[in-house]
Amino acid sequence: MNGKVIAIAAALAVCTALAGCAEEQCETVSKTGASVSAVTSSAASETESETTALTTSRTDTETEKTAVSETEETVQTEAVPKIEVSDLKAVYGEKLYSTPECRIVSDFSFENEADFPAPEHIALARKTAFADEKCIDEINFHNEDAANEKGFIPVETAEDIAFSEGACYDFDGDGELESVIVLDLAPTPSWAMGSSAVYYVDSENIINVGIGCIPTADVYSLDFGTEKFVQIDVYNSFTSMNSDIYRVGGDTLEPEIVLNATNWIKYRNGVFYCTIKYDFADYPIVFCEDGKFRQLGIKEITEEDFTSHIENGQEYLEILKAEDRTVTGIYTMGFYRYMIDMDRGFICFYIDENGNAVQNSKAYGFLDNAITEELDYDIDVSKLDIIPYSK
Repeated sequence: MNGKVIAIAAALAVCTALAGCAEEQCETVSKTGASVSAVTSSAASETESETTALTTSRTDTETEKTAVSETEETVQTEAVPKIEVSDLKAVYGEKLYSTPECRIVSDFSFENEADFPAPEHIALARKTAFADEKCIDEINFHNEDAANEKGFIPVETAEDIAFSEGACYDFDGDGELESVIVLDLAPTPSWAMGSSAVYYVDSENIINVGIGCIPTADVYSLDFGTEKFVQIDVYNSFTSMNSDIYRVGGDTLEPEIVLNATNWIKYRNGVFYCTIKYDFADYPIVFCEDGKFRQLGIKEITEEDFTSHIENGQEYLEILKAEDRTVTGIYTMGFYRYMIDMDRGFICFYIDENGNAVQNSKAYGFLDNAITEELDYDIDVSKLDIIPYSK
């Protein structure tokens, strides 16, 4: 029995030892497994961090590139501003040139013959027209057209010539009335498109100042004090006229601005602007202190002259150069009209009454039409001083 007990006890001891060893090994394996898991988790975490960092880095780089691109575009836009002709303005400064103030009167017209203050002037105009070969040709032409029409009374005597309208005023300031008489050479009642004879009458002196197509005229007294003029606009159609200026005095008229072309004259801020219809341009004329009208002639100016007279002028010239357009010359008429001549075409503009540049896209360039006997190349209309009216 004792031998068996001893054997069993020995076997149990061996088993216990083996079990303890197994537990030890299991613990070791368990610990090793935990360590591997921790290492794996750490490695994954580090990889994810690196990926996130790389993604963030790429995003930051793209953002920086976009910002740089936008900055470059902004810098480029700011470096080349877009300046148009409409952005240009006149630069006003010290008044350097003088012209007498012009007083304009025009409220002296009459359409009713019975109301006209000088009926003898109308009678003289009728008598003169009926003896004028050009007027007789017009009268005969219209009489033939009306021969087969009912209700028209032909012109057969001087008294048959209809009074259309007239202006009566002391144009020369001598204390007596002068008249501008408009006669209708067509049969009565008046035609929309006929012929007119226009006369200036001073006492017994009478002068034919034009034959028009519309029996009407606009008349203005231009009074500079010691010098007096009359402007007479004779209509060629409903939208065009011959607008002429005459010096008055001494029972006669002396032509100052007379054109044999469709034109009109407008006065503004000391300057008479004469527009010639088919030139698509107007010409500035100034009445000078010596009593003469002078058209402002064409002269070439430097870029410095241009930029000193035109706001944004320097920037505009730089834009033309950036567009590879070589400026070959800059020209002006009294610093009112400008032409920039280039190797490829030209640009024309003028300065309006508010000092703004207005492009004239229809202009053919600067036409050298001499309207007055003498021209002035120095007067700057933006620096024109108007001397107050005095007799």
